[in-house]
Amino acid sequence: MTRGGSASGSPTVAVGLALLGVSGLVYLVVAARAVGPVAFGDLATLWTVVYTAGIGCFLPFEQELGRALARRAVHGEGGRPVVLRASAAAGLPALALILAVAACAPALAGALFSGRHGYLAVALAASAVMAAAHLCRGIFAGTAGHAWYAGQLGAEGGVRTAACLALWLLGCAAPMPYAWVLAAAPAVAVALTLPGTRPALRPGPPAPWRELSANLGWLVAGSACAQAVANLPVVAVTALSDAAERDAAGRFLAAVVLARVPVFAFQAVQAVLVPAWTRALTLGDRALFRRELGRGLAAITALGAACAGAGAVAGPRLLALVFGPAYGVGALDLVALSVAATCHLACLMFQAGVVALGLHRFNAACWAVGLLVFCAGCLLPLPAVARVETAMTLSSAAVAVLLGLRLRRAAAQAPRASQPPRPPRPSRRSWAPLLPPSSRRPPTPVPAPSREKDVRSPSG
Repeated sequence: MTRGGSASGSPTVAVGLALLGVSGLVYLVVAARAVGPVAFGDLATLWTVVYTAGIGCFLPFEQELGRALARRAVHGEGGRPVVLRASAAAGLPALALILAVAACAPALAGALFSGRHGYLAVALAASAVMAAAHLCRGIFAGTAGHAWYAGQLGAEGGVRTAACLALWLLGCAAPMPYAWVLAAAPAVAVALTLPGTRPALRPGPPAPWRELSANLGWLVAGSACAQAVANLPVVAVTALSDAAERDAAGRFLAAVVLARVPVFAFQAVQAVLVPAWTRALTLGDRALFRRELGRGLAAITALGAACAGAGAVAGPRLLALVFGPAYGVGALDLVALSVAATCHLACLMFQAGVVALGLHRFNAACWAVGLLVFCAGCLLPLPAVARVETAMTLSSAAVAVLLGLRLRRAAAQAPRASQPPRPPRPSRRSWAPLLPPSSRRPPTPVPAPSREKDVRSPSG
């Protein structure tokens, strides 16, 4: 496998990410056409639950394991202890998910999956497999195994695409086989790429908990809240719709997928802009930071305006063309979803800078506020879909404002690149060493105690 730096492996990983993203779109379109809007509503909810829990809970372990292994590789140390430590740490949220689902199984199945407990089994299996997948990717990232990393992404996408196409060609219209594809695809990918973890399993010095990260809890909290803000709208539509509108979640997810195409298109722009203005912020070049940040915001605004206009003009026809005539959504709904997607793009860009500055706690707090705003928006006296669309826009806008204001404050506090940083103002106790030698007063000598005997006569 390639042992180059991260930059040399970026194109390889980008290919794997592209394959995985395309496979997700193919899976959703094929499953939607095969099972119909009503059954696709349950599949849409399952998709949301699996990727909210999987990415939200386990992506931080991938990132921190990769950093820890990279540090050990620099010092020539084996990574087995830190791999075992990360596996044990990732097992805690996995166990919490299993216990929570088992305790609330009847209520969850009735509220989210039309009373079908099989979807809960798929969700648990897929979450466990995704925990293993993210740990493997952390190993690949930390050992510069870019080809293994891309191979796992591509294998998951390829298996998912091939499986759902095979089911569709065989005429399968039952939703459960398509549901199990979500768990089977990453499992096959992990099995195929497991040999790539061997370089990280050499014995090494013990790994304390702090070697992963002192901010791991905040990273998990921020990632979970961010995924919830992005993906919970589909679950909310399912929970807020009555029995006669069970297909609403399926139609809503189809519209969300179409409205979030700019998120995929912006990845290339983000890969260029974010490192530039993050570097400027770190170096204190305020003018460059404002310029690069303005370019990013202009790109986001242009993308959002273009997609909102396309949604208003041709959105319903394009949605019916891609997903089928049964997935009818109004033009105003597509415009509202495009606006929410634009706000979410701003959140992603601002978050990159906040995390780069090490503000993990603040990042987690902002996404938690966004989640609270979303929950409050779902209580508005509006129809179910309108409520969720409003909550999506308000929550993403709130997170974008908080993160953007913090970046602006960081830019204002950064020292200017053209001026050296000013030395700290000396305290009153430290003024003397800063004076020239001629102006310093010598310390007043303290008389030593007399060593002569006391010759005073005693009182008579």
